[in-house]
Parts: sequence; C-alpha cells; structure tokens
Amino acid sequence: MFTKNTTASAALIALALAAGACTTSDDGASSITSITTSIAETTPDTTPVTTPETTSGTTPETTPGTAPARTDVDAIVAGAIERIAAGYSAVEGVWAGFVPNDHPVVIPFRSTSGDLQAVIAINHPDPDALGDAAALDTASTPFASLHRIENPTDRTALEQLEGFDFHARLGGVDSFAMIAGGSDAFFDPLTADYTSTLLHEMFHRYQDEAFEGSIGNQDVEGYAYTAENLELAVLEDRALRDVLKAESDTAREAAARRFAAIRLARRAADPRVVLDDDQERYEGSARFLEHRFAADDTEFAYHGGNFDRELTVSFGSQVKDIFGFGRFYASGAAVLQTLDLLGVESIAERIEADESPADILIDHLGVETGDAAALVDEARANYDPRNELAAAASTAAEQAADEPPVFGPDAGGGADADDGQGSEITDDEIECLEDQGVDFDADNVTISDAQFEACVG
Repeated sequence: MFTKNTTASAALIALALAAGACTTSDDGASSITSITTSIAETTPDTTPVTTPETTSGTTPETTPGTAPARTDVDAIVAGAIERIAAGYSAVEGVWAGFVPNDHPVVIPFRSTSGDLQAVIAINHPDPDALGDAAALDTASTPFASLHRIENPTDRTALEQLEGFDFHARLGGVDSFAMIAGGSDAFFDPLTADYTSTLLHEMFHRYQDEAFEGSIGNQDVEGYAYTAENLELAVLEDRALRDVLKAESDTAREAAARRFAAIRLARRAADPRVVLDDDQERYEGSARFLEHRFAADDTEFAYHGGNFDRELTVSFGSQVKDIFGFGRFYASGAAVLQTLDLLGVESIAERIEADESPADILIDHLGVETGDAAALVDEARANYDPRNELAAAASTAAEQAADEPPVFGPDAGGGADADDGQGSEITDDEIECLEDQGVDFDADNVTISDAQFEACVG
C-alpha cells in the first residue's frame, strides 16, 4: 500500500487519505509517503455475489447499521473483555510470530451517541500515563496486564478515533487502538465479529513489523478490468472452491494445479495482476487468521468451515469494488488454506519473507508457464462447461468502465486521480506533527487520524 518517502521537509501526503482514513478503515494511521489511494487497508463493505453460482448464501454482518442501545457500561466492558480474552487464547499459535500480548491495546468505549464512556488498556507498559489506571484481574485471561482508565490524558485522541489506528500514540506508547460501541453496529463489542475484527486489524500492525518487502500501491482504479482478466479471476475462484470441497488428495491437487496455471496465465497477460498477489499476501493472511482462530465456532462470520464464503465465482453488481478490492480477502485466505491442506510447511515464514500465497502454491506444485495453457483449458472444461463466462466477463468489463471510483472521486490510479505525487505539507505542519509525537526518522513513519487532523486538517 505505502511506499516510503524519506524526505521529511518535502513530505507528501495524498489529501485523499484525509477523507479515507477518517472512515471505518483498517488504516487509521496515515503514512508519510506518496499514497495513491485513500483506502489502504479497509475492511471491504461489499456484498458477496449471491447468484446461484456462489457458495455463499448470506452476507457477513459488516455493513454499518444502528447499534443496539447499551446502558450498563460496566457489563459491556466486562463482556467485551471476556470475548477478547477468548479470542487471544484461540489465536495462539495460528500464525507463528503473531502474539497479541506483544501489542499494547487501548479500547475507548462509546455510547450510541458517541460519548466516551470507558477506556480499557490491555498490555500497555505504562497505564498510568494513560490516566487514572486501575488494574483489573487477569487471572481468567491470557493478558499480561489489564487496566481500566479514568480521566484519560489522551481524551481528545480517543474521542476523535475513527474505527481503529494501528499506531496511535497513547500514553507516550505506540499502541493499537480500536473503538467499541458507538452508532455503528460493526463495532458492537459484545459480538463475536468485534473480536475477529480486532485481531484482524491487530495482525496488520504485526505485518508492519514482521513482513518484508513492499505491499505495493493499492491501485484500485487502475486495475485490470479487462474481460480476459475478469473471466480468469472468476475461473480461479471456482478452482479454489473445488480445492476446498475436494474429497480426495488427488482431486484437491488437480484443482490447485488449475488455480496455479490460471494465475500464471493472468500474470503473463497483464502485469497489474500483481495487485492480487500483494493483497492476498496482506489482506488474505489477515482473513485466514480470522477463519482459523474461529475454528468450528459458527457464531463468527468467518470460521474454519467456510473459507469459500466470499469466493467470487460469478459476476455481481459491483465489478470494481469486488475485483479490484474485496475479492482478495477471500481468495488469499483460500489459497493459504489450500497450502495447509496440501501439507506445505513454513507458510507463515515464507509469506513474511515476501512470497505471495500464490507463488508458494505454484512452487509447491511445480506448475510452470509451459503448463498453463493446457491447464487453463482443463479449468474451463471443468468450471465453465457451457462457455458462459467470456460473455459475462465482457459485459462486466463494460460495466467497470462506467462505474465511478470505488472510494470516491479522490481515489488514486484512475483517470480522475491526481498525478500520484500526493500533496506537499509545509514545514510548519511537519513541526506540528513532530510536536504531536510523529517520528520522521522512524523506519515506518505513520500519522494517526488525530495527529493529521490537528496539524493538516
């Protein structure tokens, strides 16, 4: 998503991010870089395709709505702590290296009208710096420490927090922060999916530290919405669905080989397919974490039994939103599950070392470019026997050309985008950001929403 620009005096911030980062997004922290989109890490607010070809008959409850009225703050806090603690325990060992207790967490609880009602801190090394800290019992939790904070010193930042922030400077500590409650039911802390979302977003913070290489620019508007690419992308997901429902190792490997060949063919046809690999590595691994830690608990939207839930196996009403953004959560998680089912070892280590899930699978299967044409034909025979996808993909490509920018008129990469160079901020603004705690000498320079609003507006 972000490509670092280390020249602080001419630091560039895409002003589109100001609008994008102040919505429900995975990326509450803005990067001092040339950012080409306003949506770097946003949980997709897309509805899975529900045509008869899809495997998903329901939509995950992630669409913003009105949260239920909650009046007993103490009960809400206690219930949220119990659920989060269970999530911490369940996620242990799912991804080698990811340990939630390694990350200081601050959660501001809000009323449905948005008022700050309570604050808890999990594993914060200096809770007294957050305000009047009262230690809570951790005996029945996996937490190293747990505190309730009264009279928070960072009240303004907590009140202004939009969604979550990977690197919020709270109590003088680089912390992960995520709201609980408020008017959006998505952040209801007494739901299973609140815990799932918290761990998903915290995993992105872990990726900042552990993942090598660049995730790349998330150029949604400039993606390959060609009929050929869209047809093959759907064919890919049908192959993944076949992998997941296979009843034998032989059938599973055959379907996986078809997927691998289609990916090789798509890359050869259009270099913009690199977005698939980048996003499957980044968002796909975070979604994989959700599925795996939930295991067989179907209270979660994503669990161990529905890796195929949102595979895009048909065309829906939103072409760019799905194929340029939302699709990669499901396809990435499904490829990672495929690797696990095939017994591939050291998956997490290889992903962190800058390999994409698809590359690991292609390498494991030994599929080469010369194998692609025959295997793609085999995939068409298996997954599109009536040869209907080509015409549907052509219609979808025409539709994509007429769709507005997915993330608003300021989204990067398309014809309506700026030149990709961002907007220059002044020396005074840089000084203000430094006063707000931004470290321009850090390897991974980030700005929280509150810092950005305070200095840039």
